[in-house]
Amino acid sequence: GSVVTLNERSTGETKRYSILGAWDSDPDNFVLSYKTPLAQNLIGRKEKDEVQTSIGGNEEVWTILKLERYVDQK
Repeated sequence: GSVVTLNERSTGETKRYSILGAWDSDPDNFVLSYKTPLAQNLIGRKEKDEVQTSIGGNEEVWTILKLERYVDQK
């Protein structure tokens, strides 16, 4: 699992997501499955990279601000 802090370009908001297993998803609490489009686009990326998503016809660009291991958050 990973914890990623992102900047959402369209709103300028900073968001922090935990990316865990397929059955751990809880979007209301910012926990995403690794199978989600956003998580899939983050695989192999590093801090300061930009990723683009297209979810439900909505295009978004995200900047990776910080990457952390989930186990280090406990």
